[in-house]
Amino acid sequence: MRKSVVMVVGVFLVSGCATKPLSEQVFRQKFPAAVAAAGENSALIKFSADSKYESARGVPLAGDPLLCGPDGMFRVNTEDTIATPSAQTVVKAGKEIAVTSAIRWVNGSWKKTCWPFVAFTPEAGSTYVVVNERIGGKGWSALWTGVKFQTCQVSVFKETATGIESIETRQPSSGRCRQSPN
Repeated sequence: MRKSVVMVVGVFLVSGCATKPLSEQVFRQKFPAAVAAAGENSALIKFSADSKYESARGVPLAGDPLLCGPDGMFRVNTEDTIATPSAQTVVKAGKEIAVTSAIRWVNGSWKKTCWPFVAFTPEAGSTYVVVNERIGGKGWSALWTGVKFQTCQVSVFKETATGIESIETRQPSSGRCRQSPN
C-alpha cells in the first residue's frame, strides 16, 4: 500500500512540472495565445525543428514559440505544452514582428535554455519558417563541446516556389521583444 502512494505522488509531481510551458518558466509569466490575423494582408508564420533547416553549425530543436509585436508578446501554442511540432499562426503583413522559440537542452547534469528574438517584416501572402538551433556540440564535437560553450541562433526562412531561402533578420525595435539570455 505504501509503495503505491509514493509512486502516485511521484508521478503527480513529475507530470505537474512537465505541463508548465517553457516560456512561462523563463519569463516567469503567462502569455496569451496569439490570435491569427485575417484578410489578404497577412502572412503565415510556422515554427519548425525539421532537420531540413539544419545549418552547418547547429541542430534545430523543438521549443515553445513566441511572437512579439505592437500588441504585445504571445505564445503561438494554445495548449500548455512545451513544444508542438506544427505550431503556426497568421500575422498582419507589412509590420515588424519579433519571433523566437524558447528551447532547452540537457547534457549530463547541465541544462541550458535559449530564446533570442529576431525581427523581420513579413510580406503579404508569404510563408515563413522560424527555426531555433543549438549551436555547438554537433556530431563528434558533442564529445568535447560542453553546454557552457553552446548557444543558440534563430533563423527565418521564406518558402518560395523554388524552395526555401534564408531571410535577413535584425534586432527587434521594441524593447519588450529583446528579452534574451544572450
